Amino acid sequence: MGVHCGREMRTKHGKTFLLLLVLAAVLLELVSCGPVSLHLSGTVTDQAGTGLSNVTLTLAASGSGSTVTDTNGNYSFRGLDSGKYFVTPLLAGYTFSPPYLEVTIIDRDVTGQDFVAMSTAPVTSAAIQIPRTGQTTSYGAGDDGTLQEGVAWPSPRFTDNGDGTVMDNLTGLIWLKNANCFGNVAWTVALTDANGLASGTCGLTDGSPAGEWRLPNREELMSLIDYSHSSPALPPGSPFTGVQSEYWSSTTSAFNTPGAWAVNMPDGVVSSHTKTATDAYVWPVRSGLSGGAVQLPQTGQTTCYDANGNQIVCSGNGQDADEAEGVAWPSPRFTDNGNGTVTDSLTGLVWLQNANCFGTVAWTDALTDANGLANGMCGLVDGSTAGQWRLPNVRELDSLVNADQSNLSTWLSLQGFSNVTLANYWSSTTSAGTTGDAWSLSGSNGDWNYYDKSNSSPTSNYVWPVRSGP
Repeated sequence: MGVHCGREMRTKHGKTFLLLLVLAAVLLELVSCGPVSLHLSGTVTDQAGTGLSNVTLTLAASGSGSTVTDTNGNYSFRGLDSGKYFVTPLLAGYTFSPPYLEVTIIDRDVTGQDFVAMSTAPVTSAAIQIPRTGQTTSYGAGDDGTLQEGVAWPSPRFTDNGDGTVMDNLTGLIWLKNANCFGNVAWTVALTDANGLASGTCGLTDGSPAGEWRLPNREELMSLIDYSHSSPALPPGSPFTGVQSEYWSSTTSAFNTPGAWAVNMPDGVVSSHTKTATDAYVWPVRSGLSGGAVQLPQTGQTTCYDANGNQIVCSGNGQDADEAEGVAWPSPRFTDNGNGTVTDSLTGLVWLQNANCFGTVAWTDALTDANGLANGMCGLVDGSTAGQWRLPNVRELDSLVNADQSNLSTWLSLQGFSNVTLANYWSSTTSAGTTGDAWSLSGSNGDWNYYDKSNSSPTSNYVWPVRSGP
């Protein structure tokens, strides 16, 4: 007969002596070693089989305790006695299968007590798909050129229809081939010129009547930009002629209603331009007969304005709010998932709820901060791991703009986000014309401009991570 605690049985003369020695050894074992120490372990994974970190496991029996899963989803309870236990997982934003486990331990360790976590965040079917920006060169780990998020562009991107029009195979829009038929005019004149365009003018032989053409809204005009090129910021080989500098959109700047959004074609800058100025051009567009690879959303603008910024009735004036071109926004558009994230049902993107977790940083730090974001940081309890989050590219970040709002940060705060600032937010997209700069969105008015990547001043650029939805 053997004993524990490393003792070795040694025989002596006589059966009585032997029995006494064994009994003494067993008694010594009970006194010095105490009860046998056992452990219970398992793994928590998501539905894709990936280990889920920071899940709290509670243990209920004669006593109680808790532990948390590691980065691989593993957990363990140690120092247990034989007996019956109930193990229950808990993480905000998830349910678990099974909801708990009843485990009986008798004299040996128990492993393989596993759970599968299922997100309770609403699974939405996005109303639109966001196209890529066109940027293919990488300037930093996790940037736009590296990830190339979004719908790939068709090849060829544009088709010259041979009738004075050009089809954009990405968006399905039909553009006037001659990008300088009307010259530089004031905004109200631009609206009239575009609405009055018809076959027989500007090189058109497509049979289109007046009223089919319009001045493009902010989304439509920005869709032409290729962020991998500059001077002009259009895809190479585009069949357009007469491309100039700044072009009017039909969208009023709600931040500055005497101004309208304009896009600078040499570099892609988007800014408010005084409506009475006569230094911007007209580039008419109309809807195609067939769809493109993606559908553009509405801008959100529902109010019409005159040249002085006063509200007017939308009555066939060709303004953005009058035409309401694009896919309508879902209602509600944003959903607070209760786990530190907000889902946009228009795009399907999932955003960090806290829009100011990292402060103002240089561009490379913004990439690092966003790519390294994980569950347990910035109020996240969604089970996400480092590498799932990213700095949004230009098109992803621009999808948050509501052209009907005079203060973007205030409106977004009402949609379930927190700490949205009035300053700028970095995108992951580099400026093609000056690669030491990156594109940045104003949190107040929705302007797009580019800034020195090394700029980390307190009034500069913030970080707003995003990830793809379920």
